[in-house]
Amino acid sequence: MEKVKLLSHYIQTLPDFQIIENPTTGYDHMGAVLVDAALQAGIRYDTVVWPRVEAVLTAYPDAKTTSAFQRVLMITGAPNLLDWSPDRKINTLVDTTQFFVSEKIETVDDLRAWLLEADNIRRLKEIHGIGPKTADYFKILTDIPTSAIDRHLYNFLAQAGVEVNGYDEAQEVIRQTAERLNIDERALDCSIWSYMAG
Repeated sequence: MEKVKLLSHYIQTLPDFQIIENPTTGYDHMGAVLVDAALQAGIRYDTVVWPRVEAVLTAYPDAKTTSAFQRVLMITGAPNLLDWSPDRKINTLVDTTQFFVSEKIETVDDLRAWLLEADNIRRLKEIHGIGPKTADYFKILTDIPTSAIDRHLYNFLAQAGVEVNGYDEAQEVIRQTAERLNIDERALDCSIWSYMAG
C-alpha cells in the first residue's frame, strides 16, 4: 500500500520523532477511565483533561469500580466533581457510567473484555457524544492495540503527504504502518499524538 510506504518513510525521516514503546494509562480505575474518555475529544489534554482525571484518582481512590464511581457522581454531581459547566460532555459521562453499570462492567478488566466484542462497540456508539474516536479511545485506555484518529493524527498524515478518505482509512493506514515498522499500533498512535501535541 503506497500510503503506508509514504507514512513509514516520513516517520523515519523525522529526527525528533520518538516511538513511545509502552504507552499505558497508568491507572486501573473506572472513574478515571470514564472521565478521561468523556472529556478528551477536542479539548487540550495536558492542561484541561489530565488535571481532572488526576483529581478523581487522588480524591476518590475507592471509585475504582463503575458502581462506586456512579455513587460519587450521584452524591457530588458531575459538574461539581469536575469543576465543569453542565454540557454534552457531562451528559456523556453520566450516560456512559449508567450504561456500563447496566452492562455489569465494573472494572477495567471487565471493560477490556467487553470492548473486544464488535456488537458492544456498536451499542457503545449509540450513546450521545460517543463516536468512533471515543470508542477507540476507550480501547486505548484499556490497553487494546488500536488507534483513535483525531485532528493530531489527521494533521500528521497530511504533513506526510498521505491523503485518506475518512476515519476508517486513516486508522487502517496507521495500523499497517505500525505493522510495517514492527511496533504496537497503540504505540504509534501515542507517538504521533505526542509529536503533534508537542
